[in-house]
Amino acid sequence: MAALLGMSPSENPPAARQPESPEPKPDKQPELIRLFNAAAPIDGTPAALYLKGRGLSPELFDACPDLRYCPALPYWITRCADNRPACIGSCPAMLAAIRTPDGTLQGLHKTYLQTDGRKFAGIHPDTGDPLPAKKMAARYGGALHGAAVHLYPPDFQGRIIAAEGIETALAAWQLFQTPAIAALSAHGLQNLQWPHGTETLLIAADNDHSQTGRKAAEALTRRAARAGIGGGIWQPETAGFDALDELNRRQAATNAPKPPV
Repeated sequence: MAALLGMSPSENPPAARQPESPEPKPDKQPELIRLFNAAAPIDGTPAALYLKGRGLSPELFDACPDLRYCPALPYWITRCADNRPACIGSCPAMLAAIRTPDGTLQGLHKTYLQTDGRKFAGIHPDTGDPLPAKKMAARYGGALHGAAVHLYPPDFQGRIIAAEGIETALAAWQLFQTPAIAALSAHGLQNLQWPHGTETLLIAADNDHSQTGRKAAEALTRRAARAGIGGGIWQPETAGFDALDELNRRQAATNAPKPPV
C-alpha cells in the first residue's frame, strides 16, 4: 500500500486531525448568587402586592426565604436584525431560588413586575409581540433538571405538596395547610427531586386539557412509591383549572353576597 501511495514503507500518513471539542460554557452560579443575595425580602414590595393580588396570603409567602425582591432587574431581549442580546431597561422583579434538595443554587426564576404590583407588560420593539413576564436563568445547560423552588421544608410529619408554578404551589399550600414546592413545569414535576425528610409527597396537578400535568404527577407518584414515599394526587374538578384557580373560586364563593332570606 505504501508503494502505491508513493511512500517508502517506513513513512506513515499524518494522523487525522481530531475536531476540537467546544469549550464548556461558564458556570453562572456566582453571578446568580450575587443577584439573589443582593435582593430584599418581599414584604411590603411590589412582589408582595403581586402575590396578594393573585389571591395569596402574605402569611405564607412572607415566610419563604427563597422568594426575594429586586427593585431594578435588567430585561434582555434578542434583536431581530442581528440576533444579538440587548437590554431594553430595568423593572421590579420577584426572584425565586431554584435549588437541589441539598440547597445548591441551580438557577433563578424571574417574575418581572410593574411598581404597582401588576405583571410586566412589555412589547418587543422589533416585532410588537408581548414580552414574557416570567423567565428562568440556569447556572449552565441542564442545571435545572430535578431542581425546584423550595418554598418551605416538609412539615413535622414529613409532608410536602408539589405543584408546577410558584403561585400554584403557594395556592396549594393555602388550600391544604401543607408546605409546598414548585417544580416550575410539568417536565420539572415529573423529574422533581423531593426535599430531604419527605415521607409523604402530595401533588397538586394542573387539570389542563391535554392532561400533561396529570401524567407528570402520575409519573412522579410512581417514582416516589418506588422510593418508599407515600402520597397522592389532587386535581381541581374544573377542566383548565390549577390550584390557584381553585383557591380563587373558593374565595369568590365565600365572599359572594348572600341572598336575602
